Amino acid sequence: MSVRPIDDVGLVPFGLGFERGLDTRSLCTRGVQMETLAGLGLPVATGLTVPVPNVPGLVTIDRAAAAINLLETISGRAVGSTTPDEGIVLLRLSASAPVAAVGLPPDLVAIGVAGAR
Repeated sequence: MSVRPIDDVGLVPFGLGFERGLDTRSLCTRGVQMETLAGLGLPVATGLTVPVPNVPGLVTIDRAAAAINLLETISGRAVGSTTPDEGIVLLRLSASAPVAAVGLPPDLVAIGVAGAR
């Protein structure tokens, strides 16, 4: 499978959402929290916010691969690789909503990221 180049318009690194003109409904609770922390100059984990309108596109293989590639580029490490002190670089996927949502999982686990993708 060849991976087509994909722009990262729908994949927003933490700290760039407000800069890109996204509002709180697009960024949701978690995204706004990360934007606020980054805006205050506080350190935030390497991560992405997928704005609400772009979530359906994340189910395609190309878009999911683009998200992981962007995370690896930002962090400078591959998901699943080891750190200098032999720790493993893991991927955590969290969900949030622009309003209170009953039954929304706090973390989505077992997403099946493999080396070959």
